[in-house]
Amino acid sequence: MLSFVVSGLGCAFAGLCYAEFAAMIPLAGSAYTYAYATLGELLAWIIGWDLTWSTPWAPAPFRPAGRTTSSSC
Repeated sequence: MLSFVVSGLGCAFAGLCYAEFAAMIPLAGSAYTYAYATLGELLAWIIGWDLTWSTPWAPAPFRPAGRTTSSSC
């Protein structure tokens, strides 16, 4: 029971940290914007392209064999 309370407090503090960071950068809402504001343009560009290239491949391990990503009947 104590472990649930401790982990709940940790989650609450992490949420407060994210809320404070989001209030400092009101335009933020994506990993690219956060990276641009904190790490600079080059690293934000790398993170943006990493997200762009990883998105089509992310569901591939969970896709049933023989199925494609299109939903045409």
